[in-house]
Amino acid sequence: MDATVITAAVTGLRFAYDSLKTLAGMKVDTEVLNRILAAQEKVGAVQDALYDMRDELFRLQTENEALKREKTAADAWNTRAAKYELTQTQGGAIVYKFSGAPLHYACPSCWNQHRVEPLQDNRTLSGKYRCTSCKAEYPVDPRGEMPDLNVQYERPF
Repeated sequence: MDATVITAAVTGLRFAYDSLKTLAGMKVDTEVLNRILAAQEKVGAVQDALYDMRDELFRLQTENEALKREKTAADAWNTRAAKYELTQTQGGAIVYKFSGAPLHYACPSCWNQHRVEPLQDNRTLSGKYRCTSCKAEYPVDPRGEMPDLNVQYERPF
């Protein structure tokens, strides 16, 4: 049932109610008047029920649209998330790795909020990558040992 059917029923009942009201105003005997009043009460009750149905239909249609939007968003996230896998990197960090190209890692903290934030290489020897959104750092790709800064080199002069 849609809103046009309910609107048409309300219009028809309003006409019947007004017609009965007109008949009640005419000079008729008491028995006919009592029957008209009883019919008016029944038509009024049906009208009230139709108004309630219309309101409930509108509420359900609004809820249905909201659920469709939520499902669409969830489906889009699931499609995007399927391209990533949770992995432990060489540096020991647990992050999401993209399975396609270009290779990149996503921040697990932002992931929990259904956001993909690619980690950016800090270009340090420790191999830390940084999330530009939440500023978290993850040891993804260590580049080797730190040079010993206490080594004495001979000076050429």
